[in-house]
Amino acid sequence: MPEALIISALFPDCAATACRRIGRSTAGLYPQELSLISKAIDKRRCEFAAGRACAREALGHLGYAPMPILQAPSRAPLWPEAILGTISHSHTWAGASVARAEQLAGIGLDIETVDRVTMNIARKVLTGAEAAVLHDLPADEQKAFLALLFSAKEAVYKCLANAVRVHMGFHDAEVRKAGPSCFEVRMSPEISQACPACELLTGRYFFHEGCVFTGIALAA
Repeated sequence: MPEALIISALFPDCAATACRRIGRSTAGLYPQELSLISKAIDKRRCEFAAGRACAREALGHLGYAPMPILQAPSRAPLWPEAILGTISHSHTWAGASVARAEQLAGIGLDIETVDRVTMNIARKVLTGAEAAVLHDLPADEQKAFLALLFSAKEAVYKCLANAVRVHMGFHDAEVRKAGPSCFEVRMSPEISQACPACELLTGRYFFHEGCVFTGIALAA
């Protein structure tokens, strides 16, 4: 069985999680799932399989029997009724987190390989305030911090996708504070107006084996 990693600390207790190292097999996928990746390269197929395995494991913690997890036209996973979920992967790890919709209004997980988040994307992703903080950091800390900011914004986007029905860009989420394991995000006025409850959000993160793992949840 692939090596597992505990990511439950990223989310409230009501969320169920699973995380495993990505293997080299698509064993365990349902035929309906295999049809979704029939044209994908082997690497992508293995990442997809690991993500679906994590999703089924997390759903199992909530009492659900194994089932195919298909996808919407947007390629977002389709979850059982009254369930919210999120899947992510880096080059080496895949993870998932799920919760009942009566307990959370949104949930987002993101896993990024730090070395893949290059400094070239900073101007596309960072607000002016975030860029200033990044610039003031020692050179050897900048890459990890940029990866954290990028991952946090991806997690926020996933978390709010169902709650906010307006377009969201990277600049709509500004990371104001980042402590040893938590970060605070302030959403733009446009997003806050569409969803007042998400004006100020707090997420969690950790680094492991060259990856950054970020999680965020929106209370119901």
